[in-house]
Amino acid sequence: MSFVLGLGRRPSIIVLQAFVSTLLLLPTLTTSYRAYAYESFSKKAQGHAVSIRFGDMATCAATAPAPPSPPQQQISGSMPPPVVSFDGMSRGGSCRNKALEDAGVDVADWPSDDSGAVGPHHYMQSVNLALSVYDRVGNLLAGPVRTDTFWSALSSDSTLWDATEGSIESCNDRTHTDMVVLYDRQADRWVVSRPGGADPDNKGAGDGRLLCIAISQTGDPTGKYDQYAFLINSKSLNTGSLDFSTYFNDYPKMGIGRDAYYVTANPNKIFNGVGNTVTAFDRSALLAGKQQPQYVTFFVPAPSSESGPTHSHMLPADLDGNNLPAAGTPEYIVQVQDANFGFPSPGQLQVYELLVDWTNASAASLTSTSTLTPTHTFNSKACDSFQLCIQQPRISNSVDSIRLDSLSYGYMMYRLAYRTLPDRETLLLNHTVAADGDPSKNHSGLRWYELRKPAGAAWTIYQEGTYALNDFSGNLLDRWLGSIAMDSRGDIALGFDVSSAGVFPSIHYVGRRDSDPLGQLPVAETPLIDGKGLQVGVPTDNFFGDYSQMTLDPVDDCTIWYTNTYYPHTFTPDDWHTRIGAFRFPACIGFFMRAPILAINPGDLQFNVRALLAVNPGGRGINPVTNDVVLELGAFSVTIPAGSFGRHGEDGAFRFQGRIQKVHLDVEIEPREDGSFQFEALGRGATNLPASNPVTVGLTIGNRGGTATVAADFRSEESDQGGRRG
Repeated sequence: MSFVLGLGRRPSIIVLQAFVSTLLLLPTLTTSYRAYAYESFSKKAQGHAVSIRFGDMATCAATAPAPPSPPQQQISGSMPPPVVSFDGMSRGGSCRNKALEDAGVDVADWPSDDSGAVGPHHYMQSVNLALSVYDRVGNLLAGPVRTDTFWSALSSDSTLWDATEGSIESCNDRTHTDMVVLYDRQADRWVVSRPGGADPDNKGAGDGRLLCIAISQTGDPTGKYDQYAFLINSKSLNTGSLDFSTYFNDYPKMGIGRDAYYVTANPNKIFNGVGNTVTAFDRSALLAGKQQPQYVTFFVPAPSSESGPTHSHMLPADLDGNNLPAAGTPEYIVQVQDANFGFPSPGQLQVYELLVDWTNASAASLTSTSTLTPTHTFNSKACDSFQLCIQQPRISNSVDSIRLDSLSYGYMMYRLAYRTLPDRETLLLNHTVAADGDPSKNHSGLRWYELRKPAGAAWTIYQEGTYALNDFSGNLLDRWLGSIAMDSRGDIALGFDVSSAGVFPSIHYVGRRDSDPLGQLPVAETPLIDGKGLQVGVPTDNFFGDYSQMTLDPVDDCTIWYTNTYYPHTFTPDDWHTRIGAFRFPACIGFFMRAPILAINPGDLQFNVRALLAVNPGGRGINPVTNDVVLELGAFSVTIPAGSFGRHGEDGAFRFQGRIQKVHLDVEIEPREDGSFQFEALGRGATNLPASNPVTVGLTIGNRGGTATVAADFRSEESDQGGRRG
């Protein structure tokens, strides 16, 4: 086995083989940047169990969620308004246990750290202490379930544990977590991960060294889960003075790949400058529910810094879209190497490639490849003080409000969004920076990048920018906790929290169309929800949140879902709430809804909608017989499964008459000679219908869809119950 070390300002290619024994730490080679071999080991899971159904788990009392927001009118030049927006879990509704808080075990007063993902029929969300499952319009289907309840089946398995690693650790001994939820669209499964806790008596050598992964057994997130414990911070990584048996597996973030699930983490927290772990897990074995899936872990040390510990952070690529990368394509890992935190000057992006063959996992390799230098320098320290950065409105004329933690000390914000297209691969990332490059100005912005790898070529920075606009009066606006994603057409959205001396912390998003000038986000930001309160002081001081999450809808690959934190009022010190919402770029959808006509009789639970579907060239060939058909009227949604429609008459109209759940439907989709379609639908027994204008009408057929905002004709009289509409 051989390897090449990277030296000086530009690390050259580093390739290391994974193996069971441990490499020796190499000595310092330069005074400014120490480069080490990447330590590695391969093992099998240390624990496995099957949970009961999530829908049958004990729940905690949940506060009544705020009702879904009514549709918004789009302002010209701004991002499309949400097609759905509803409250997720809140501090009061996330299984708070006051007695355990007083004992120092529960920390419900920590930030929400909300994560969430969307599937064909559900949205699953996690916060620090709990998980919940909603339908796609915001109805709570299961939960909130406490973290320790969810993982209660998996304490560990003593028959699988390596005795040389010390006391057996568990996945359910602590409630607070850095939990992450993803939906694996290729397998139609839900994936939940969290760092482990300490050993059972909390006195052994282990202190949260595990990564715990749960895989739903079906596409229903309210069903059973295969749950696994993996020892990431293993003694197998020990080298020199680094003792991984004492390191917490902090801030793990997952990405879904073709053949593996990948997780990066920070042993012993990001602040100490030790470095990063990169782990691959055998995806096929996890999906099959096997008892001991394999995994392989690499350790990437951080360089030394004369000014103190280096804040090093890495993220794994998370696959979006329906196109799988070609067989043999590596997993991509990206690291922001900020010269202000001990990395070589100027700051740069480092791309790594991880290759693993599960027939010989110990031969896995992690390779440092493309080193990318941004056009403009950046400083990941947004303010003079990390935890006193984000400004809020004053509590009163005589009392200043606290400033919030910017999460700008080297963290990349979740996710590293990855797409593979016929002619290229793309990666999207963002991180919080000093908006003007000068921390003394105490102004945070979001640095974002699109990386591209044309077929047969290396990665390049295709476009980049720092988003840090002020308000219309010129007042500074701080933006942080970003998440970025790209739809199937190439449109990009960036979501974040925004706050200032005159703006309560709020959840906004901004974007660019594929045709817009490079490096710009010109489609003006739009609120998912505007906050009406501020954080006034919590036991953890200034922590507002550690990440937010933006994911792509697997139904149409155009609708972008987002969850983040806000305050609806200022009553208690830590009464955070979360919001879940979705929006679409109009050009991405498969057709436009022209001149829709909508009549709603809320008292009679009835609606009648008609529209002309003008199909984009890429949307031709839609077929309601072989695809699901989803109709949305504001918060109301109904899905007609594929195979439900039949073809009738000389014109070959698609027709469905029947009952979906409690809604009686009569739907006709008639093709026209010009390639458009005439759509009509009558529904009876439909609850949760909109009660005020405007109303967002959405229709999706397969992976093609369209929306329109209309003024409905609301009727209170009894409707005509006979025949089709004329």
